[in-house]
Amino acid sequence: MGELDFYKSLLNQICSRANQADSRVDNQADNQLDNQLDNQLDNQLDNQLDNQLDNQLDNQIYGNQTSTRQYNKLPETHYFDIILAIICSGFFLSLFAGHYFKNYQLLHALNLLKFLVIPILSLCIYRYYKTRSKVIFFTLLFSLLVTWFWGFDFAYRWDAVQHVVRSKYYLTHSYFGSTEERHSFLYLIWGGFYRLFGESETLTHLINMSLGICGIFGIYAISRELYDDFTAFIALLVSLTFPAFFLVNKWAYLDMPFTSFVIITFFFLFKYLNTGSDRFFYSSLIFAFISYGTKDPGLVLFPAILACLFIYHRVDRKALISIGFMLLISVLYYFKVMYYSAIMAEFSVITPLTFGGDTVAIWAGFLRHEIAQYIYTGIFFLSVFAFLKTEKKSEMFLYALLLIQILLLIISENYPSKLIFSFPLFPWGNYVPYYILLGLSVMCLLVSISLRQTEISIDKRGVAMLIWAASLTAFFIINGRVIDYGLKPLLDVSVLDFRYLMPAMPALIILFSSGISKIVGSKVYSEKSKHIVLLVLALTLIFNFIIATNSTFYYANSGNLRAEGYKELQEQSPEVVYTHWPFYYGSGYDIGKFAWVKDNITVKDIHSNYFNSTEDRTFLLFDTYCYTPDRLVDFNSKKIEAKTYLLSPLSTATTEETVNSVYILKPERGSIVLRDGFYTVEYWDNKPTRWMGNSSTLYIYSDKNMNTTLSMKAESFYCQRTLEVYVNGNVNPVSTNMIPTSFVTVESAVNLEKGMNLIKLATVEGSNKPCDLADSNPEDTRDLSVAIQDIRLN
Repeated sequence: MGELDFYKSLLNQICSRANQADSRVDNQADNQLDNQLDNQLDNQLDNQLDNQLDNQLDNQIYGNQTSTRQYNKLPETHYFDIILAIICSGFFLSLFAGHYFKNYQLLHALNLLKFLVIPILSLCIYRYYKTRSKVIFFTLLFSLLVTWFWGFDFAYRWDAVQHVVRSKYYLTHSYFGSTEERHSFLYLIWGGFYRLFGESETLTHLINMSLGICGIFGIYAISRELYDDFTAFIALLVSLTFPAFFLVNKWAYLDMPFTSFVIITFFFLFKYLNTGSDRFFYSSLIFAFISYGTKDPGLVLFPAILACLFIYHRVDRKALISIGFMLLISVLYYFKVMYYSAIMAEFSVITPLTFGGDTVAIWAGFLRHEIAQYIYTGIFFLSVFAFLKTEKKSEMFLYALLLIQILLLIISENYPSKLIFSFPLFPWGNYVPYYILLGLSVMCLLVSISLRQTEISIDKRGVAMLIWAASLTAFFIINGRVIDYGLKPLLDVSVLDFRYLMPAMPALIILFSSGISKIVGSKVYSEKSKHIVLLVLALTLIFNFIIATNSTFYYANSGNLRAEGYKELQEQSPEVVYTHWPFYYGSGYDIGKFAWVKDNITVKDIHSNYFNSTEDRTFLLFDTYCYTPDRLVDFNSKKIEAKTYLLSPLSTATTEETVNSVYILKPERGSIVLRDGFYTVEYWDNKPTRWMGNSSTLYIYSDKNMNTTLSMKAESFYCQRTLEVYVNGNVNPVSTNMIPTSFVTVESAVNLEKGMNLIKLATVEGSNKPCDLADSNPEDTRDLSVAIQDIRLN
């Protein structure tokens, strides 16, 4: 019995274990089947949701007729990406080509097609966000790079000559020698290439364009280092279509290379902050010094670097010693080669020590300019999303900012700069509409925060971008150009060139791109909101690119006209050419005399007081930017006009405008060129009459050395005045005449030299403003002293 019980027990154990094994197998099979079913259901559900979202996107953009398209299938062939990218790239290339070849029909057609290109470009950006398509990336990059480098054959802009000439000067003179000329590391870079390949417009432009594109890719690299690929992609598109970068890139100026060096400085700084590698930190300091050596605002990079280290808690003894050492080298360099530079005379250090109680008002004037320019760029308002949490309840604030962005584009087209030649990308004199938009945006933000619909979220990256922009903003508040101080309201004496803030713009571009990326990548905003944002982004990019090409060819056609005038002048075999600024130059340039030798022609700056000539073939070459036709008296001139096409970025209008006129003149004895101090010509009894201020100057051409009589009719304003006549810079007047309040004839014996002679007219008693006199025009604010008619040699 015992054995039987044992076997029964063993059999029960075997059966029990078999049942357990069967149970485990059943459970495993059930689990596997459940998992398979779950996965299948999940995949089906995901596909359904994806298809629904894709169909909704199709319906929103293309309508119901395209709802059957499924975007998730398109990346398999890339055909859709290729088509999108080719259409957008073709638009960019064709627009630039239309301007370059002055093809009105093409430009007019493109100005119509842009309304189709804008949604396509927005879809192109969305496709890149979804797929990181290399086809889209490299196709758009290629087309924009072509437009970036196209234009290397443009003539030098008229005042770019000074930079090129200095580069050639330092080829044969010591860079550290005693001279009041400006110094810049860029001159050494240009000069090195000139020594190897010879100087030319093409070489100079290619150097600047290459340095500029390094900066653009630096913006891309910083965006990718701090944020993500999509942010970097947007930043790249914004940078390559950014009007200030695009325009100045094609000028032989310091600004675009300087901006690139600043960008590279911050790139190495952020690499150091992310990796801790010392070589990046030292590279950042080296490029900070190079930036400063290129243009003096680079000095603010050292405190900016220190501030960024503080934000990231990376300030230590090593960092302080390194920054202090490089700052010391920079200061020594400044006092060695830059302190005595004549360029410093144009700027003032605005502090209470120099301007006393007026300082705050002058600072406010500069700040007004800077904020207006930041707004005018079109990338200011949406940058705020780089500092906000993307919450569903903040969607209304997003729509408010999108509306303000669209209003900004409308205002930018209708209220541009009132001085397009001097301030092309800066709303000079039209600040009010932009500050209204700024007030609206601040009000919307405060209301949204008070209603707890928007929450601020600031990280170290955003603070570092603000330090970047704020440091350069502060520099041009404290160190800036002050014009007519004491004669104008304090808010109006500050002058800010649009190029000055270019090194601060990359930080704003990165913040803008981060804000857009955060919105599009948000999981709480609706797809509809994201597509609207991308449409507004595409609209802004196309708007900026049209402004960029308009501005580029506005100046390029003007500059090329000067070159055409010089070439046509060569056909008349001149020996001496007088001009308001030398168009061409050569190895005969000598700093201080302002004379150039080019093609055996001596080109002289008419403002340089360098007059004596022995040559017989003398000509004048002027353009209307600096010498309007009414300032040329008794000349027979040949006129050449330059025209350009301007496209409206928001409408279909395409207009042709004359941007410049060049005059070629052969002076005869007694030919007169009015220099400065005269007001616009008026006609009294059909006789041209010009009021002058306290003093005025003019040039009289003589074909030989001679003693003669200078005659004119003069009438004093309001009261009798004493008029003195000076010749060729002599300190003693050749005549002193009492001028009553009615016309009298004034004659002065003068000794003229062969060539252009400088005549100065000055009143001892000064001038009066009609608006200050009870019986005169209360709206006339001119300073009037003497009215002049009928200047001639007897």
